[in-house]
Parts: sequence; C-alpha cells; structure tokens
Amino acid sequence: MQANLEKLISFFPFEISEKTAQLFEEYVQALLSYNQHTNLTAHRDAPMIFEKGILDSLLFPTLANLVKGTWLDVGSGAGFPGIPLLLQFPHSQWTLLEPIGKKATFLKKIRQDLQLSFDVVVNRAESFILTSREHYDGVVSRAVASLPILLELCLPFLKVGGYFLAYKGEKVEEEVLLSSHALQCLGGNVESIEYQQLPTDQAKRSLVIIRKIHSTPQQYPRMFSQIKHYPL
Repeated sequence: MQANLEKLISFFPFEISEKTAQLFEEYVQALLSYNQHTNLTAHRDAPMIFEKGILDSLLFPTLANLVKGTWLDVGSGAGFPGIPLLLQFPHSQWTLLEPIGKKATFLKKIRQDLQLSFDVVVNRAESFILTSREHYDGVVSRAVASLPILLELCLPFLKVGGYFLAYKGEKVEEEVLLSSHALQCLGGNVESIEYQQLPTDQAKRSLVIIRKIHSTPQQYPRMFSQIKHYPL
C-alpha cells in the first residue's frame, strides 16, 4: 500500500485488517481508472478518494455496533458509503441502490473485480419501495439530499426497530430541526448525532442516527417531484 494511504489507515476508529486495507486500495485504483472515461467523482488522486470516500464512510466508531444484518445504500453513486461498510463489516448483507446507469455499471464492475457479494439495483427509491417496503435492518445515505427529503425516501425501507444512518456535514442541527414533522409522519426518531473531522482539511462530518419506531404509512414515499417541492 502507498505510504500516504497507510498513514490514513491510522485515522480509522477501529482496526482495519491487512486484507481489508488491500481491498480498499484496489477499490480506489479501480475508481481512479474508471474516472478517466466516466466521471464518478471530482477527486482525481488516490489519497483524496481514500480520505473523502473510504475514510469518510467509516469515520464513526458507532458503526461497529450498528452495521449488521441487511442494509440498503440509497443513492450509492460510486459506492460510498456502502462498499467501505461492507468491506469493513463483511457479515452484513448489502443492496446498493443507484438510478444512474453509468454509476450502477461501475458498481457491478467493482463487485466482479473484487469478487464481492452485494446486490446492485438500478432504480429510484420511490419505485424500488414497491417490492422492498420495511425489508431492511438498516439504511444509509450520503450526499444525496436534505434530511427531510432523505427521510421520506429512506425510512419506508426500514423494518420497525431498524436504523437509518444519514451522513451529513457541519450544519446538521438545522436539518434535524427542519425534519421534526417528517420524523413524526414517517415513524422515525433521532437517537443521536455523532461528530468527527477528516484529518487533512479538518472538514466537519456528522452522522444522524435515526431509529424507526413505528411503521411508515403506505402513502409514503410520494413521487419525487412532490417530495422535492413539498417536503414534509
């Protein structure tokens, strides 16, 4: 492993095995190669992808206690945070949901090249829910939308008692305050918010930990145009 990537490994909040570290590096290199002809990320060098993608997905110590069972990554993009989470916690089972074909194609390539086991679904959340309502133990989403919108897209997939982990930035408290009505309607409760910083630029990161406390009414999620223009 490159020396600068080895240095970043020291910032993880739990032990990273040699095998997992090697898979991280292979994933980063595959993304760099694919990014030369298909734009998946604005980051153009391995250390930046490693930090802003993989480390950012695994910054929070509580993940070790939560990530077990069946999980869904909504709007997975290039695979963050789903692929780093499944690599670090291999006993969890994952579905990566991505509506954009070129990104889903990359996810399938990574699955083949790294010989991983996860499902890739090329669909929108409000359509995929028709066959997957309250199916998952956990849902994650990173850099997709504001929290009130995310809640309507993600909470319907969760079993009662399951967790939605929303990866957010510095102004997370404002989003949580704007989400009180959505949480009440959709059956969620904010259990905690965790805070961390990335090592290079000290960028602030947060993780909103939401537990589903009752079933989501069948009328949710609405069509995305309604969710976007008239959030709960």
